[in-house]
Amino acid sequence: MVDTRYLIIGGGLAGGSAVRAIRQADSEGRLMLVTEESYPPYDRVPLSKTYLLGKFKRERLFLLKPDQFDPFRTEIRTRTRAVGLDLAARTVALDSGELVRFERLLLATGGRPRRLNIPGSDLQGIYYLRTIDDSDAIRSEAHPGRRAAIVGGSFIGCEVAVALHQLGVQVTIFEVEPLLFGRVFDATVARALTDFIRSKGIAVETGASIVRFTERDGRVGGVELADGRVFEADFAVVGIGIVLNTELAGAAGLEVQNGVLVDESLQTAVEGVFAAGDIARYYSPIYGRHLRVEHYDTAVKQGRRAGLNLTGQVEPYDALPYFFSYLLDVNLHVVGDFSRWDAVLETGEPRFPEPYIRYYFEDGRLAAVLMVNTPPPSLPAAEARVRERPTAAELWARRSPELPVSSADLKPR
Repeated sequence: MVDTRYLIIGGGLAGGSAVRAIRQADSEGRLMLVTEESYPPYDRVPLSKTYLLGKFKRERLFLLKPDQFDPFRTEIRTRTRAVGLDLAARTVALDSGELVRFERLLLATGGRPRRLNIPGSDLQGIYYLRTIDDSDAIRSEAHPGRRAAIVGGSFIGCEVAVALHQLGVQVTIFEVEPLLFGRVFDATVARALTDFIRSKGIAVETGASIVRFTERDGRVGGVELADGRVFEADFAVVGIGIVLNTELAGAAGLEVQNGVLVDESLQTAVEGVFAAGDIARYYSPIYGRHLRVEHYDTAVKQGRRAGLNLTGQVEPYDALPYFFSYLLDVNLHVVGDFSRWDAVLETGEPRFPEPYIRYYFEDGRLAAVLMVNTPPPSLPAAEARVRERPTAAELWARRSPELPVSSADLKPR
């Protein structure tokens, strides 16, 4: 049996950020991180953007440098899977047969790509993007003039489509919803983004349900839609969301409800056992309810907060949800949670890449702000406003050059 003070399961942004935070607060206590991947913790965000384009060096992805920590006190186990968690004994079983006894545990197991189960889905040339190796494999297919079918029109699908387009690949995005980003944004914003991507020469097929992948020379040759149309392709990338890796937590008896349920300090119902990142359904004191966020900023900040909390420096996680995406000359930022918005304030019609701001309200209070191509001061200004949760009249009264407001008249959903 191996004994460790801190055990982290998961090698993504949350896990890596937790290691750095723990080592800042406690340089002596033994720490072990276990990850199924072949690499130590790294940043996935560039994999669909600059890394895929060949503009971001691999070594810059990694969060932890080999000589950064004492190997006798900080151990990173790659290619290793946690197969069992005993909360009463405070042990984790590894697929190597080892048993690890911990004092404090962080679950940061993230998710895995949701896979299509249709005829032809096992053909060569069909890719899912989650890891460095996935991005490398997609890049190896991306030669000018080749044709790519992108299945899924949300962040991963559109970011990969934009990168491949820049590499000279002929790209078609297939989205089952009527608009790209239709499950993320309201119709006004989703339509503007769809129009923008089409305007850049990227083909978009919406309302497109794929029933099978066609075959050519022993590998994928295209996609067939439910309406009978067939589109040829030399390779395909599927980005239709993730499946949360909550099996370990659930089997151990932790409460799982669209994620591992944790309090505002990111702690589960079991003392000393925390969760962070994609799998954490955490209590937000700002919104007075549980949230779960699958984005870079949340993973980094939750990993850091959870790491410090593991060392005994317990404070609530009170960061606002925040995410961003870069699509050619559209830089998009959202601050806050707009999952329950019921009204908006608009600053004109969105015509990307022109600057645009949209305010989302919930029960008469500001809940989130969407910004496109706004000046840098707009982001901290939006964060401050969302924290205040003002009414529309209060937002109007406090309007500024950084956060212009055209009126106080809310438009119902």
